[in-house]
Amino acid sequence: MLSFDIRSLEAKATQVDGSVAPDDSIWEEGDALPAAPIDVTGRLSSAGEGRFYFSGHLKGSATLPCRKCLEEVSVPAGEEVHLIFAETGADEAEDPDVFLYEPGARVLDLRAAVRE
Repeated sequence: MLSFDIRSLEAKATQVDGSVAPDDSIWEEGDALPAAPIDVTGRLSSAGEGRFYFSGHLKGSATLPCRKCLEEVSVPAGEEVHLIFAETGADEAEDPDVFLYEPGARVLDLRAAVRE
């Protein structure tokens, strides 16, 4: 599970240990789909009013066409990530490195950030 209650996050940081499945609705047409679930681990905490910070690790593999033979191959991937989430309309909203969520939202969903 990668959705977190915003009120709880404002009071206390939480450990993240979840995954995004290859058949999750977050994936869009044209995305390089993962060959297996993408594992997401780390810490999600408040970073001031209406802002949240995730520091952690993504690990998985994607199925992509081989550049030489065009057959599908599984490519492992893993990365340490640091993500900032802010309400739409916040000062940071124009920053392409900030993931936005709707003001008044009750849940912060990390899946869109994982997709990127």
